[in-house]
Amino acid sequence: MSTLAEIEAAAEQLPAEEKQELILFLAARLRATGFELPPPRMFTKEQVAQWIADDEEGYRAQAQPEVSLLGLLKGKIVFHEGWEDTPEEFKPYLE
Repeated sequence: MSTLAEIEAAAEQLPAEEKQELILFLAARLRATGFELPPPRMFTKEQVAQWIADDEEGYRAQAQPEVSLLGLLKGKIVFHEGWEDTPEEFKPYLE
């Protein structure tokens, strides 16, 4: 193995534990050559809290359909982002 492409292909075949060992080995070699890591990125607690809230809101919106009483009365379930078609698996519950 002499090219980066060959090394990458071989690394791809390694089990996860050996990949981790390889990363630690390479990091140690880089430090020994004087390579400096970029400075850590700093975020405020408010930024992190907002990202978490946004992420959880997005997850909830995708994971759970919004059911409206009017939609149920009409035989439709209203999903996030305005989807109004009743999925087949819900139809028995609406009859």
